[in-house]
Amino acid sequence: MADNIIGWLNSTPPAGVIWITISVVVFRLVWDLGRSIYNRLENRKLRLRSIEDEYWYRNQLLPLCLQPLIEFTNDTSENLTVLAAKFAPKNKRDRRGAYLDYLVDRIESKNLLLSRFRVLEVLNVDVYAPVSEQLDFIEEILIQHCHANSDDEADMTYEKIGPVFEDIFHSLKEIFGALISAHKRLRP
Repeated sequence: MADNIIGWLNSTPPAGVIWITISVVVFRLVWDLGRSIYNRLENRKLRLRSIEDEYWYRNQLLPLCLQPLIEFTNDTSENLTVLAAKFAPKNKRDRRGAYLDYLVDRIESKNLLLSRFRVLEVLNVDVYAPVSEQLDFIEEILIQHCHANSDDEADMTYEKIGPVFEDIFHSLKEIFGALISAHKRLRP
């Protein structure tokens, strides 16, 4: 029995089997080499894209916009509360002037903030339109509120200011949604 096994191992396989074996080995070698080259090129492309995404968008440009956006929202809310408490019982002229100064300051801050979001277009991130729309909405809310309450001698209660705050924070939520969507589109 052992002689049969040794004899079988020492015999030459048919030519077709040799060619099939060589063909499979060569095909596998070419396949692995091609896959390796493709993976290397893909990884290089992803690394370059990641540098653009990670470094420029997340670490440089987005913080340039987000911090002022949060400050704008906080200042808008805090100053409106202070304004309402400070000038509610005083005379109309002081109240109107204070509301007008407040509006001018908020509009100037909004325009500076929008110019920061324009910078994101460097990376082909189209967030300017939705951010502008939401900030214009906040501006309209503030104009309506200040106009309606500049002549009102009653104290500002949450019933009067609360809806303004809710609208401001809803707009902030929409802006963050637009930024998250833009970030998802940046990914390869």
